[in-house]
Parts: sequence; C-alpha cells; structure tokens
Amino acid sequence: EAYAKELAKTHTKHLFSFGIDAYRYRTTPQNLDFVIINDTIQQRNDFYNDDVSVFIEDSYQITGNMLLYAGLRVYKFWNYAEIDANDGWSRPSKPLSSHVPVAPLVALSYRRDEKSTYKMSYSHNVQATHLASLSSVPLPNDIWVMSSASLKPATAHQISLTYSRLLGFGAFST
Repeated sequence: EAYAKELAKTHTKHLFSFGIDAYRYRTTPQNLDFVIINDTIQQRNDFYNDDVSVFIEDSYQITGNMLLYAGLRVYKFWNYAEIDANDGWSRPSKPLSSHVPVAPLVALSYRRDEKSTYKMSYSHNVQATHLASLSSVPLPNDIWVMSSASLKPATAHQISLTYSRLLGFGAFST
C-alpha cells in the first residue's frame, strides 16, 4: 500500500515543494513448507512495516546560470511482527521498534554555457530495506528485510562533484 502527495509553490526566484509519502509493507523473509511423514508444518515469519516521510525542498535561482537546491526529508519507520492469535495471525498494536532518521540534501549547479554544467552536492541518505544475501554470489533465495529493533536503517553520506557536457547529438552528456 502506498500514498504520496506533493505540493509546489513558486515565488519569484524560489520553487518550494513539500509533501508526504506513506507506505505499508508486509515482508515474509522465509516462507517454507515442510512435509514430515504425514504431517505438514508451515514455518512463516511475517513482519509488517510502516514507513512515513515528510519533505520540504527549495530550488533557488541565484543568477541566470546558478541554481541552489536544498531539501530535508524526515522519515519515521515502525516495525511489527506477527503473533499467533488462536489459529490466526494478527498484527500487534505496539511496534517492536521505531526509527526517526533525517536526510538533508544541498546541491549547487552552475551552467557555464549551453553545453557545459558544473554541479556539486551533499546528501545524507537513509535506506530502511536491506538485502540479506545468503552467500557472496547473488541467488534467487536472497531476501529483502526491513529495518527492525536489531537492524537499524542504513545511512550514508554522499558528496559529488560533476562536470556535464552535451555532445553534438544533443541527447547525450558526458
């Protein structure tokens, strides 16, 4: 399930945007059926996860050739586990874990001419979904696992410097 809404407002040299994203995940890290003689045992570990983020961003045209972009996204993750409720599965009302990471982003772009652009940016990235590989080689039985009390969301700082130039075709840049 997903919900996303974004609103934008332009004011002179500014373009302000803000919005909200909401997701609900059901993750089954393993779904195994065992047949032992005449008995079937089903082993399931399902997790429910809610992910809500709110963001605000601004693109500011400093000059005709220079653009400053700044944004902030605040995430909220909840992790729930399924419990046995007399022959059924239900979602507990209380989360097992909760995380609130913040992800800022700043970028500056300078357009030297019609074909050349310089860019630099910084961002702090957050990822709540982890690939749990069972070996060093990717296999079909690798599983995706959401963040939990023991597995915090992954975060990373990224700094980039870029020079971009349109080639003669107009559709490619290097």
